[in-house]
Amino acid sequence: MLIPIALSLAIGLLIPVHLSMNSRAGALAGSAPLANTVFWIVGLSVSLAVSLRGILRDGLGTLPAVPWPLWLAGGIGTLISLGISVIIPRIGVANVTFLTIMGQMIASAILSMMGVLGSPKEALSPQKLLGIAVMAAGVALFMFAKAPAAPAS
Repeated sequence: MLIPIALSLAIGLLIPVHLSMNSRAGALAGSAPLANTVFWIVGLSVSLAVSLRGILRDGLGTLPAVPWPLWLAGGIGTLISLGISVIIPRIGVANVTFLTIMGQMIASAILSMMGVLGSPKEALSPQKLLGIAVMAAGVALFMFAKAPAAPAS
C-alpha cells in the first residue's frame, strides 16, 4: 500500500510542474493550441516508446475489446491540458491546481458512488461530504486570503 501512495503523491507533485511547463510553452510559442499539439506529439512518442515491447510481442489484438467511447479520454486529456495552459497565466498555477483537485474530488466521489468506469461502488457518506466541504473551504481560503505584504528591502 505504501508504494501506490508514494507514487500517487509523486504524480501529484509532477502535475503542477507539467501544467506550468505546458502553459509556459504556449506563452513562448504565442499559441497555446500549437504548443499543446507539440506537447501531445511528444506524449504520443513517449507512449509508443514505452508500449513498443508489448505491441511487438502481443500486437494490437485486445484493443477492439475496448468500447469506442472510452477512447474519447484522449481528447478529454487534450482539452484539459489546453484549457489549463490557457488558464494558468490568468489565475496562477496554485489556484488552477487547487481548483482542479477540488473538481477531481467531486467527480471521483460521484464516480465511486455510482460505481462506474471500473471504480468500486462506495456510498457517499456524511464524512466524505464533510471532507469535500472542508476541501472547498480550503480552496476558497487559499484563493481569496490576502498574503501579507513583503517587507521593503
